[in-house]
Amino acid sequence: MDPSNPDALDAAELRELYFSEAHNQLEHLSAALHRLERAHADRESLAEALRAAHTLKGMSAIIGYDAMTAAAHVLEELLQRVRERPSEEAASNLALLLDLLEHISQALAQIQAGDT
Repeated sequence: MDPSNPDALDAAELRELYFSEAHNQLEHLSAALHRLERAHADRESLAEALRAAHTLKGMSAIIGYDAMTAAAHVLEELLQRVRERPSEEAASNLALLLDLLEHISQALAQIQAGDT
């Protein structure tokens, strides 16, 4: 931390904050998607998933993780399709959404471990 600015975060603290919040958003996404598996028309769970994907995308963009930003953007777009056509899109896209979420989780773990 910069002693002249006690409110400033250094790069390590920013990364730590990012990973903590990213894991939190992935947990929200996972829970919401699993609820959508059981009830495709659950608008509240869909809204929660969209918020979490959007937050993950924005956080990743701010910190400069372009691949994570792109993956979260794809996830958000698929969720928006489900929102627009819940009965048609939900069933066919949920498996894809869950697979993408798993890949994002694995990528996050690799980035956190220092792999690019």
